[in-house]
Amino acid sequence: MNKNPPKLESSDCPLSGVCMIEAAAGTGKTYNIQNLFLRFVIERALPVQSILVMTFTEAATAELKDRIRRILHDADAFLENPEAIPDEERSRLERIVGRVRKTVPEPEIRKRLRDALLDFDAAMIATIHGFCQRMLSEYAFESGVLFNTEIKTDQDSLVRAVLTDFVRTEFYPEDPDGLRSELRKSIRFTAESAFPLVRGIIARSDLHLKTILPEKYSLDGYHARIAESIGKLRALYRPGVLTKLCAALNKEYAPEVREEMGKVLGNWTRTGMLYGVLEVLLACSPEKISRYANKKKKENVMLLAEELRNPFFQEAGNLESRLALYKTALPLTAAEFVKRKLEEQKARENFQTFDDLLTRVRDSVLRPDSRLAPAIRKKFAVAVIDEFQDTDPVQYETFHALFAEREEPALFLVGDPRQAIYAFRGGDIATYRRAVRECEAAGGVPYQLTDNYRSSAPMIEAVNEIFRKHPFPFADPEIEYPEVFAPILEDGQKRRGLLENGVEISRPLKFSFLESDAPLSVSALRERALRTCAADILRLLQSPQIQRPDGDSVRPLRPNDFAVLVFNGYEGEMMKAELSRLRIPSVIPRTGNVFDSVAAAELERVLPAVAAPSDGRAAADAMQSILLGYSTEDLIRIHADTSAPLPLDGVQEKLSLLSNQWRHGSFIEMFHEMLLVFRVRERLLRLPDGERILTDLLHLRELLHKESSANSLSVTGLLHYLAKQRCPDTRSEQSEEMETLLETDRAAVTILTIHKSKGLEFPVVMLPALYSMNMEKHAENYHREDGVIERDLTGDPRSTALAQAERLQELLRLAYVAFTRAKYACYVYWGDCKTKNTALDWLFSLRHLNELPSMDGIRSAFGTVTGTPLAAIPPSQRIPETAADGVYVPSRESIPLLPFRGWSGRPDSDWRFTSYSGMTPQGHSQELPYDFDAEDEEGEPESAEGIFEIPGGRNTGNAWHELLEAVDFHNLENPDLRSTAQKKLESFGLPKDDPTLDLTCGMVRNLLSAPLHPPRETVPFTLSSVSRENRLSELEFCYRFKAPFRTSSVRNILREHLEQTFGESGGNGEWDLHFSGGYLTGFIDLLFRHNGKIYLADWKSNKLKGRLSHFQPEGLKREMMKHFYPLQYMIYSVAVFKYLRLRNGSFTKEDYERLFGGVFYFFLRGISPEAPGRGIFFDRPPYELVLELEKILG
Repeated sequence: MNKNPPKLESSDCPLSGVCMIEAAAGTGKTYNIQNLFLRFVIERALPVQSILVMTFTEAATAELKDRIRRILHDADAFLENPEAIPDEERSRLERIVGRVRKTVPEPEIRKRLRDALLDFDAAMIATIHGFCQRMLSEYAFESGVLFNTEIKTDQDSLVRAVLTDFVRTEFYPEDPDGLRSELRKSIRFTAESAFPLVRGIIARSDLHLKTILPEKYSLDGYHARIAESIGKLRALYRPGVLTKLCAALNKEYAPEVREEMGKVLGNWTRTGMLYGVLEVLLACSPEKISRYANKKKKENVMLLAEELRNPFFQEAGNLESRLALYKTALPLTAAEFVKRKLEEQKARENFQTFDDLLTRVRDSVLRPDSRLAPAIRKKFAVAVIDEFQDTDPVQYETFHALFAEREEPALFLVGDPRQAIYAFRGGDIATYRRAVRECEAAGGVPYQLTDNYRSSAPMIEAVNEIFRKHPFPFADPEIEYPEVFAPILEDGQKRRGLLENGVEISRPLKFSFLESDAPLSVSALRERALRTCAADILRLLQSPQIQRPDGDSVRPLRPNDFAVLVFNGYEGEMMKAELSRLRIPSVIPRTGNVFDSVAAAELERVLPAVAAPSDGRAAADAMQSILLGYSTEDLIRIHADTSAPLPLDGVQEKLSLLSNQWRHGSFIEMFHEMLLVFRVRERLLRLPDGERILTDLLHLRELLHKESSANSLSVTGLLHYLAKQRCPDTRSEQSEEMETLLETDRAAVTILTIHKSKGLEFPVVMLPALYSMNMEKHAENYHREDGVIERDLTGDPRSTALAQAERLQELLRLAYVAFTRAKYACYVYWGDCKTKNTALDWLFSLRHLNELPSMDGIRSAFGTVTGTPLAAIPPSQRIPETAADGVYVPSRESIPLLPFRGWSGRPDSDWRFTSYSGMTPQGHSQELPYDFDAEDEEGEPESAEGIFEIPGGRNTGNAWHELLEAVDFHNLENPDLRSTAQKKLESFGLPKDDPTLDLTCGMVRNLLSAPLHPPRETVPFTLSSVSRENRLSELEFCYRFKAPFRTSSVRNILREHLEQTFGESGGNGEWDLHFSGGYLTGFIDLLFRHNGKIYLADWKSNKLKGRLSHFQPEGLKREMMKHFYPLQYMIYSVAVFKYLRLRNGSFTKEDYERLFGGVFYFFLRGISPEAPGRGIFFDRPPYELVLELEKILG
């Protein structure tokens, strides 16, 4: 590897070839990717659609998109007026744009930029998985993937489900002798325990497993051999064989223990039942018994060895060996089972996982006859891969083949090998090393970035000191630490650090080494370190002498200036508890499922009591939840108080009121009332983690309300849904809306894992647990000399040493990520720990190494340590262990007051967000999202029969609209029609039984079977012929008014058409509303396609005074003009024209003649197939008229 690659100058480096850009933490990867993208556009004249930029997370993708769009916009603005651009940005653009100006005319540069901005949404700036999904979808024929393949993001839940099936198959079939049950107990094999290994095998198809198994093996075969050994042992066992052993055994095989073992075996030989026997038989193996021999009496040891030659003990040894083979084969067989079943499920249900996306693309690209590779190369001229250190062989092979092995290579790989910390997700640092070697061998150009723009100059120097003072800081011969520099900023100074009494702190990296009389366990040291860390945060918050830069001024530290980085959630919760004890606000950003939260568990206790308030047990259980807040002592007192006027302190009465509100109102109404009645908010906020619980509770409220409303769930139905979501095995696939939310946006200490902190920066970083992970924990995979990744299941010591060495390397990279998150200061907590093979031990206790040991010798290097690591820490960087002094009380000065912005304007009452109803001559003051049927509430006819018995008004209109949206037009006799109608009527407070139900269903059937014969159709048709694929229900539109207008201008445009169609023009001289601007919105009830033509339809439940004669054409025209419905369908026609223009790219007069069928208004109460045309109004507004109206309305 090139030990000293040149610094990247992204403003003028070559834009082709294969480039490896090694970017140290904080050195501006995104800044340089911006520069490259801008140059691709203006220098190479590449359209944005041909530039591929990829990174590894959705958040990073969103940031990249925003930053790249911004530099394109700024470059365009720079060409317009350079002085409008901030100084720092202007100097960058002068370098890039000024260079291109020499060879490209400025108008052409501007055209390239504006084309890029116009087409930016088509740019492929995506995650790796997003790119693969898009390519497989766009090039389905070339890749051989089925259309409409679903992507399932949660592969782990799929693996767990199939693994659970395997456990059932293997251990829970018919088991007459109890052998399978005994095997399960002995091996302790469960779906959860086997998941990490099985998931690892499935995720890494290139993972080689080193085992004691032969090349061909069978789980059933091992099972049969175990049964065979057990049968032989039963035949060989003789009473007393254990008790007659010589007494040269330790307490594990004391005489009374052996006697008890003999009783178990004697009972087994009589009954044949194995329950509890396998453990005893395994304890009879010669190897185990010899392990507990008393070595002090040599003659007894020799006698014991002779006794253990007994065939019974020898066969017990065979059983142990066979069980070891079975135990090894079990997870491997499980992995094969899961692979096979998942592939069957994927083929059956047509879905893929993220891993499948990568593998499918790689396999399609690498095929000799690949059609996908040429298609992708033709589409993309260049690729930039960010965070490349987290790559794996599948990803690297794909992108190397696509962009490096082409006639004109153009591949930029950006990453930092020191930040490769995602091995548990499949990230492979060996692949990064391979890429570097292959890049150099092929003549690729390596670059590096070493100017840190994130941290203060003192902090940069402190991190340099840690890693530069160790000859092998990453225990890796191919990863070195380059010296990182603090650049000179625009003001001519380096970035300032923390101040103490106005003077910059020169050594902002502090160590608190907790000493003790004897080495501490990890848990004991962690407890002290977390407490000391919390005390130091309090001390820094309370100290007015410690200040941080804040723009051009300085200010004291606040809680949100601190981040505590830990290894796992357990440490995070412990840290949060310590901070809570000192009343320091803190937050743990979470990404778990809210249905797994404490709030969900408590809500699951309370809601059944609301559903069944008369159930005393349910009420008592709900009372003990943290939502209602009664303790066990409270319940005992309440039960003992016979003088109380109401049982259970009146809780059941309150629950009963809530239950009625839920059943006759809605879930959300009941929920809000519950919060008030039981003072839930106040109670929760008094708890140490109450803010977290309250946030989750309110989040659950929204999710349950949404589910209840969307599916019209009953009380029982919603309880069933909650129970289903609470169980990981039955819940629906987690969506983004189910992820837990941040519980506070106020100033709070952030607590998160080092893995999650990558890519972030914090003013002050606290590291209280870097010692808690050592090279032995989670040491699993390692790379052989031939580059193959391997996991050893044999227990070979050399393999263990190799795995531990790679684990140490990853821990050192984690430590680097942790140190480099700090902007101004970092505090590290450590101590005299029993475990002395951690990343900190390597960095501070092994600086004396003259050469790096081989991988299998790294572990032994810790044996050369002498003395204490304190010798490597200068006294000026050490701080004593402190105890907290008081609790945190925020100072008023630390809470910024936001000034009110002044406004000298005045509200414009003519600027409106309106719908059709707000524009009618009646000038409705009530703006509604739906424009139907409120007018029927004016009154009922004196006598009503049939369909007219159903009351008029908004509720009926709403119910019928939702019903018509839900029903299948194709199937008139569908039995689901009645049940759907019942739900819709009930949800809007209408009678759900006959005659209302029967009349409603009859109305639907009449509507769907009524013949429709618009003038341009040669043959009548019915709505029942319209499939769901040819329907768009409740199509929402919202468009902006182009310019101010008056409704009198609308009246003038419509007058002639209205007089021809209705015999009157509608409106009057008073219809002259002014609109200075705003938006026009609405919902089109139905857009449907028949015989290639698009029709607009609107449902009306108007009663027309309950007379069928009023539903004839002349009566309908009067009703249409009475409510000025022509304006409504004209507005809707404008919206449809816009929609068709958007879909087709244009909508000309020829398109209108060919595509637009016209407008139907269905007055639902009057329609009958026996009376064709009754209740049905039709019009086809002229193309030119709609265009004239569009010029005014938007």
